[in-house]
Amino acid sequence: MNTDIRLIVIDSFCGAGGVTQGFHRAEIDGHKIAKVIIGINHDAVAIASHKANHPDTFHFVEDFTTLDPNKMVEILARAKVMYPCAKVLFWASA
Repeated sequence: MNTDIRLIVIDSFCGAGGVTQGFHRAEIDGHKIAKVIIGINHDAVAIASHKANHPDTFHFVEDFTTLDPNKMVEILARAKVMYPCAKVLFWASA
């Protein structure tokens, strides 16, 4: 259990992972405060790049408007056990 993580992030339109990298580098007083757990992009090449840069993230090659939210809820539930103090953020870099 990690109580330093304050944000659990879903990165929609994740591309190669620049925003994800920014969240992973976010710190307060030397403690990491964010964890991107899901990357979503409709482009398979973008997801392949994101996977190479962020292998610990769950990836969906889908349009976020048609993605079954139940898939994300299962992943979020596991993340909330690991990061119980964190808020969930859905980031969309359209």
